[in-house]
Amino acid sequence: MPSVEAPHSSSAGWTMPHSSEPGPRAEPAPSDAPLVLVLCGPIGAGKSRLSNLLLQSDAFEARHSVASVTTECQWASFVAPDGRRVCVLDTPGLCDPETSAAENLAEMIRGVKAAVEEMGQSQEPVAVSVLLVSSMMNRIDEPVLEA
Repeated sequence: MPSVEAPHSSSAGWTMPHSSEPGPRAEPAPSDAPLVLVLCGPIGAGKSRLSNLLLQSDAFEARHSVASVTTECQWASFVAPDGRRVCVLDTPGLCDPETSAAENLAEMIRGVKAAVEEMGQSQEPVAVSVLLVSSMMNRIDEPVLEA
């Protein structure tokens, strides 16, 4: 079982500059670079549960609820058997009626930036993969894809 670091929260005050100009493309990270897995999906899809399964721990609260359980990004990391550092980033649910799409996006950006900064403390490249999590009980509709 991998050793899991304590979960973190993204309450740091990150801002993302807005520009209509396409930015420079980052070089691909080497295959052994630290990895940040960003779990996105609608509320109730099981992002926190999947995070806990990947971490092989109960790092994040995961329960059935009518309201969103995860309200801000949280992450924990572990070292994979091949020695690669992996960070699992659990995000608030998409299309939450309690939160605007803009607030949700801003929170995800803060979480990704904070997790990447933490994983790349030695100035090495960090790979980021975004995973869309969906429950077999629900369908992925247009609002989720747009979010």
